[in-house]
Amino acid sequence: MKLPVIVLMLGMLALAPRIIGLADFLTTDGAYHWIRFTERFDAAISEGHWADTIFVGHPAITMFWLGRAGLVLERTLRDMGWIGASSMIEHLAWLRLPGTFLQVVFGVTTWMLNAARVWCVQRAIVLRRGSDVLKGAPLAGLLIMVAIEIGQVVWYHTI
Repeated sequence: MKLPVIVLMLGMLALAPRIIGLADFLTTDGAYHWIRFTERFDAAISEGHWADTIFVGHPAITMFWLGRAGLVLERTLRDMGWIGASSMIEHLAWLRLPGTFLQVVFGVTTWMLNAARVWCVQRAIVLRRGSDVLKGAPLAGLLIMVAIEIGQVVWYHTI
């Protein structure tokens, strides 16, 4: 069997327990620590009680800030009347939204920086002076650069 097929099958196998019963899925850390700590962190920041933002033994301060951003977004949309009262699952989704957004932005930025690196080393891509039209050789260089970038992405995801 080819490696991409094996990786896809393992991914589906790992994803299945996380999808089945999604409404009932909650980790111990999430149930007993993260949700409560994030709400306490939000209350302390909102009231200006900076000393209450220290939680001994729980180093996830970045997740507290991201969770707080989700809480603020949820409250703002509810106050504007765009959403109704949230169920527990919807509340968790709002808590996780900023963290998920940050992960997506980081991933896209990584790809963009990789493309910029390839673009910078490609010296043949030059615009003709006084014209917006690419010459034939630079256009070929641009297409080669795009092909290299696609090849790097495919290679990265098949290893």
